Amino acid sequence: MKLIITESQYRTLISEKKDKKEFVVSNLDFFGDNHWEAFKILKNILDFRGNPPLSIIGDVDLDIRGNSELYALENLVSVSGDLNLSESTIQSLGNLKYVGGDLDLHKSRLQSLGNLEYVGGNLDLNFSWVETLGELNYVGGNLHALQTELVNLGNLKKIGGNFSLRHSNVTSLENLEFVGGDLQVTFSPIESFGKLKSVGGDLFLLNIPLVENLSTEEIREMVNVAGEIIFQ
Repeated sequence: MKLIITESQYRTLISEKKDKKEFVVSNLDFFGDNHWEAFKILKNILDFRGNPPLSIIGDVDLDIRGNSELYALENLVSVSGDLNLSESTIQSLGNLKYVGGDLDLHKSRLQSLGNLEYVGGNLDLNFSWVETLGELNYVGGNLHALQTELVNLGNLKKIGGNFSLRHSNVTSLENLEFVGGDLQVTFSPIESFGKLKSVGGDLFLLNIPLVENLSTEEIREMVNVAGEIIFQ
């Protein structure tokens, strides 16, 4: 179905910032419930306007149910709500830096989070192809990483909720300093806590090389753990 919008609707839906460098879309649902089709329409508009950066207020749903002909998000730099890319064939997040809500990458084919720096809600990487977290430094909610291809955590520094890292290829927690909830590091070749300083919940350390010769007391000397330490 061909979608036709009036000039007044166009001006209401899409506004330019004063610096003329970024488009803000106030509601992607205006185009209908198929956000893949909405992105195709937006791509034509942005091409005509010289491809400025794009920010979307609200949620974006680009999961496998859509017609995933787009292999990169290209212009998109910010989503204020949730971004669903579950099982999507998208291979690049392009210039995306900010997701205010949840980011669902469950079973996605992305190998890197690219320029992404901030996720305000939960980040689901379960069964994804992601190998590195890249520039990501903050996750406000939970970070789930079960059976991923992860080899490093990139610049990640703070997780507000729980962090579950299981069956990965990560050898160090690297720059991670704070986990607000439980930290589960299991069945991974972890050899170093990296810069980790504080865990607000329980610390699970099952089947990892790091704790083979460490006692509970020695672990607490390395990391401030509010809850229990479980490694058997």
